[in-house]
Amino acid sequence: MRIPVGNFGNQTAQAAPGVRVPTGAFVDGSAEAMQQTGRQLSGIGADLLEAQSRAQTLRQMTESKGALVGLQDEISRSVEAGDLDPAKAQTVWDERSKKLMGDQLSKVAMGQRETVGAQLGELGQSLGFRVRDAATKRTQQNIGGDLTALGIALERENDPAKASALYDQSVRAMGPSAGWAPAQIENNINTFREKAYATKAYSLVNGARNSMADLNKVESMLNSDEFAALDPQRRAVLLNTTTGYKTALEQRAVAQAQRAEIQAAKRDRQAAGIFAEVQQLSTQGKKLDPQYLAGAAAAMTGTPYEAAFKAAVEQAPAGTAFAMQPLSAQREMLDDLLAEGNSQGWTPTRQAMYDNLEKSYEASQREYKEDHLRAAVDRNVLSELKEPDLSNGVQSLIASMPALLEQASIVEQVTGKPESPFTPEVAMQVGSLLNALPPDQRATSIATLSKAVGTRTMSAIAAQLDSKDRSLALAAALGDQQRPNGGLVSEQILRGEQAMKDKRVPDADVTRWRTEIAAEVRGVFATPEMEDAVIDAAVRVRADADVRKEGRSIRSAIENVAGGIVDFNGGKIPLPLGMTESQFERGLVALTPDSFIDQAPDGNVFVAGKAVPVSDFVKGLPDAVLRHAGQGRYTVSSGTGVVLNQAGQPVIVRVSNGTR
Repeated sequence: MRIPVGNFGNQTAQAAPGVRVPTGAFVDGSAEAMQQTGRQLSGIGADLLEAQSRAQTLRQMTESKGALVGLQDEISRSVEAGDLDPAKAQTVWDERSKKLMGDQLSKVAMGQRETVGAQLGELGQSLGFRVRDAATKRTQQNIGGDLTALGIALERENDPAKASALYDQSVRAMGPSAGWAPAQIENNINTFREKAYATKAYSLVNGARNSMADLNKVESMLNSDEFAALDPQRRAVLLNTTTGYKTALEQRAVAQAQRAEIQAAKRDRQAAGIFAEVQQLSTQGKKLDPQYLAGAAAAMTGTPYEAAFKAAVEQAPAGTAFAMQPLSAQREMLDDLLAEGNSQGWTPTRQAMYDNLEKSYEASQREYKEDHLRAAVDRNVLSELKEPDLSNGVQSLIASMPALLEQASIVEQVTGKPESPFTPEVAMQVGSLLNALPPDQRATSIATLSKAVGTRTMSAIAAQLDSKDRSLALAAALGDQQRPNGGLVSEQILRGEQAMKDKRVPDADVTRWRTEIAAEVRGVFATPEMEDAVIDAAVRVRADADVRKEGRSIRSAIENVAGGIVDFNGGKIPLPLGMTESQFERGLVALTPDSFIDQAPDGNVFVAGKAVPVSDFVKGLPDAVLRHAGQGRYTVSSGTGVVLNQAGQPVIVRVSNGTR
């Protein structure tokens, strides 16, 4: 009988040894039965041993196969990771698989080794093919990587034709070894050629970005047969890039020219002021210092400024020039364009130009109002933004003011009004710096700063502070203004604010003072905003006076802040600080036609559109109806309007202790 043994062949079954039982041991035939039972038990034992042997062989076979598969996976992974040279992979596999199979067969029963060895050998051959495939794949990847590295290196060559030829030759020779299909080879060659020419073209464009002539030359090259291999889309992008560089160069040249023109405009304005000074001194019969005259002569070089301004406008590209012009000039140019359109007729081009310029003007107005210094930097009016030095408090701040005032002065040429030398953020930092001081030191620091920057600039700083700190803004607006009996008015304001916060004066009294002060102030000053400021400041001065028990009257509070209010020729006006009504009247009489030569250089003022000689205008001032226009400054009422100069601007009458 043959007993099947799985997949490992057949084994001839042997008869189990018999169990011998003495014949007389049993009666009635029982001995024969027992011998038969013994033979059956011996057969069962042989089957169990055979099953055990077969299970052990199966286990060894499974473990051996798993070990071979694991070895193949290990070697293949090492090849794929680059840890094992693919050229050595087959040798390593042969050596290690042979040793592994030998070690595994030593654990198999002798009778089964030939069969197990044959199956392991068959599996090892199959797994060896996998190792070979992994080595082949890695070799192809290595060759492909070398070709890729060669392409990257050749892309940097300055001669794209030579680089393309070398890459073409290399890829056609080694591409098949890298496993590249013919279509892939052709695609890689074409792609490299386009990249090589694109790299060269980009290098040319980038190298020419600072020269208009070089950019024109590069544009010509890109459109020539030399760059026929360049991808059309890349060529279009590069040509657009050259156009952008050329535009940037044009704008840079325009910005540089405009900065020079703005500086020239500032020099012209200074020249006009010096001219007025020289003319006034000459009229008064004063002896002129030769050194002063030499400086004045130098300041006159390059004027008149109107002609220079017009020339600058004509030379600069319209868009950039417009954005850099003073806001008044922008408005005038818009009005001229509007008049031209209304007289000659509108076209889509003219309408688009007007709309664009109007948007630019509106944006300039908005941005200069929000942050005048950064708006000037954005429009190339300022080349950079200078920051103050706050490291050592007010002392270092004042030391850094000249440069800040210079940039504020330049911006003032654009906006046409006094400008702060600080950005809004810096103004708040300065406010925090001042608020850290006691009221007396704070007032002294404000006065010191006001003397350093001037009244007009200090008023601009106060306007910046007003949105965050009303009391500090009021104190800043008063600057170094003194009380009639000595001391700073700003200190009164700061002490009065603290007194109201501390409830050292009753709220009811504060409300009553405000009502009484408003009754005196409303309708007297130039604008409602100015009246509000006078009221707020006077209320704080009145609160301080109440706490200190000195000068406790509404009139004193108003006089300390803005000067005494008097009835003059049928209207109320505030007197210049420190002046009585009689002194003011004498100051008006002391004015001469020369006092208005800067405002009416043609010798006339205009009343209701009619020219009146300045001499007649001056004679009538003591009996004129005046309106407040600032500290010690007044306009002259004329019917429903005011007296104007030839430029259509209100004529300002200036009266001060200096005038008197």
